[in-house]
Amino acid sequence: MKKVLFAYYPLKIHYNHGVALLSSILEAKGIKVYVLEIDQLLDIKKPIKELEIDFIGFSIVTSQEYIYCLPHMIEAKKMEIPVLVGGIYPRRGAFIDPAGYDYVCRGEGEILGDFILNGKTEVFDSPYLHENLDNLPMPDINHLTGYEFDRDIHFLKGLRIIPYHSSRGCPHLCSFCEVRFQPQKIRIKSTIRQDMDFLAKKFNPDLFHIMDELLPYYNENWVETFDGNPYPFLCYIRPDIKGDQLKFLIDNGLKITIFGVESGDENYRNEVLKKNVLDADIYRTAGMLQAHGILYVPFYMYGTPFETEEMVRKTIGMARGVGGHPIIWKYEDLEKRVFSIEPKLLERYSKRIKMSKESVMETLNDVSVNVISNIYGFLAYQLSSSGLFIRDIYGDGSYWSQKLIELCKEFGMKKYYGSMRKNFGSKFNEKYGLREYNSIIGREV
Repeated sequence: MKKVLFAYYPLKIHYNHGVALLSSILEAKGIKVYVLEIDQLLDIKKPIKELEIDFIGFSIVTSQEYIYCLPHMIEAKKMEIPVLVGGIYPRRGAFIDPAGYDYVCRGEGEILGDFILNGKTEVFDSPYLHENLDNLPMPDINHLTGYEFDRDIHFLKGLRIIPYHSSRGCPHLCSFCEVRFQPQKIRIKSTIRQDMDFLAKKFNPDLFHIMDELLPYYNENWVETFDGNPYPFLCYIRPDIKGDQLKFLIDNGLKITIFGVESGDENYRNEVLKKNVLDADIYRTAGMLQAHGILYVPFYMYGTPFETEEMVRKTIGMARGVGGHPIIWKYEDLEKRVFSIEPKLLERYSKRIKMSKESVMETLNDVSVNVISNIYGFLAYQLSSSGLFIRDIYGDGSYWSQKLIELCKEFGMKKYYGSMRKNFGSKFNEKYGLREYNSIIGREV
């Protein structure tokens, strides 16, 4: 019997839907599955040896989880068993250190069993999309207590909450959202009522957390299937949801909802963040939720590209006006980890600056570092209170000089600067308008 160990790092909740679903799929094929949370783990080699594991798979959702998992991935690969990586983080095309994996799944992983049992690599060769959600088993959630999902929101604490997915996909392409890296195609289960009845009898939850990227209340088939739901639930909506759609959800058990406003500046929200939501819709939805006694959590962001102090004030003002239980997140550029640098290029750069490739790789693995790579070379930089700090840069100087000015404008930085790995002399500084600050060179923009 083949043995697989799935490992993940729990950040907000002690649950991983992808791992739970794959566990059920693989177990049905006669593959023994073990699941390991690695937040307290010191040595990944111990469970691999003790359980005599044949494959180990790491599920990574965020940049932070990547950096927590990476040392364990590297240690596992040294043991010469296949190391597999999947999840939302690699699905967006994010960089993964080759020292930490053998195979990366950039799509959905439901056909992983074909690889484990027969060596077929289709699940890794191209992004796989699972069409029919009805032929999937229920995720393995037997270990859940129901108290894993409060997400540090005070009115969720103490509630027994059970997760459920009724669909996949989202038709919107907001510029800041992780979901845009996933398949847009909307796929809906036809067994929603039966599934929720089963889970209700098994767990007797206080609340279902329907974890769809966006509840498909806009889809007639989903509405027809969900109509008559007797169970209270929490879900994600958009603030421009139509009044009749919201009333349908309320009539069918909606108790708590989360939606993204992002910015208090309507033009910026729609032109830059591509949210396509009007202020009037936000206030209308909030008013309707208040009138029906529905708890709601609006999400906002700060530190977004081209954001001004006036925009920040508008966001704070809207958070107060919309009410509910607002949460303001620090913006993260999801594309800053999406890059690919040829090994030969890294080797040339390492030789040029007289540093090991391992030292350069430390910069690339640092999740606080933004990386851009293209035909002109690559740039690794960080944003600080002093300006845009260049960690590494290589390639076409004219291109990157202009690119740095554009980045400073995007993030509201007044200068870029960095330490010289190699002294190119005063003519180099003069060519690109640079000044020397002791051992630092830079430019005000």
